[in-house]
Amino acid sequence: MKILLKNSDLFFDKNKRNFWKDITQIVLLSALFSLLTTFTIHEGWTAGKLTAGFFESFVAIAIATISGMIILVIAAMLLTFRKIKRIYFEKILFIAAYASTPALIIGWVPHGFVKIVAILWSLIFIKVGLEVNLKKSQKQATLIVIGIAIMLAIMTLATQTYLISPL
Repeated sequence: MKILLKNSDLFFDKNKRNFWKDITQIVLLSALFSLLTTFTIHEGWTAGKLTAGFFESFVAIAIATISGMIILVIAAMLLTFRKIKRIYFEKILFIAAYASTPALIIGWVPHGFVKIVAILWSLIFIKVGLEVNLKKSQKQATLIVIGIAIMLAIMTLATQTYLISPL
């Protein structure tokens, strides 16, 4: 566990929020994730089949990924602050941009275990970000992360986009 968390708190201590940098990071990582996911489906590495062309599938996956990220950021903002304000959105977006990196970089790998590790890794980073950056207690951060995990599960089931596919 220490390897996954090594110096993750230092990131939140040393780096300052930058709305456009955070947006750029999420868009670029989502594009990479979407491209690699589309490629794995196109090449037959998964049981899924593309009903549209490669580019159309890439665009659909990218839109779904970014939309899902926005929904999760809003849910996290409501769980954390109980209000919707631009400054709160920016604070949560900063944490989400960093915390989503593991899931977006390795989450495209078509193997259930890898996806589980990537999602758990991201959830741990969210918890660390809430504690270090927003000064939430360990209990508060844990409850917020549980809420985010439940929201992620609901979104996954509702869209029938199974992030954790059979091994």
